[in-house]
Amino acid sequence: MKLRACNHFDRLSWEEWEGEFYVYDDRSGRTHVLNEAAARILRLLRHEAMEPQQLRDQLLQMFEPEDKELFVEHLWHHLGHLADLCLIVPEGRIEL
Repeated sequence: MKLRACNHFDRLSWEEWEGEFYVYDDRSGRTHVLNEAAARILRLLRHEAMEPQQLRDQLLQMFEPEDKELFVEHLWHHLGHLADLCLIVPEGRIEL
């Protein structure tokens, strides 16, 4: 199952401050605080829907973490969190 960024990605307002990304979603009226990895996930999925394993491989190449297993564990957590916030969705899902 491929994942993609939400349809309203272009309406999100982004600010970066001290390594954290503040993303305001005008649809929900909420501001989300993302770390660099979560922000990169969202931005990558804006350009191309990807299978989670493809996304994992790209992020491992970008970040080159020492502890790859821990990094991947955090990646799965980030994907769940971004999905809970409706910032990423499965490809083909209809958004209201």
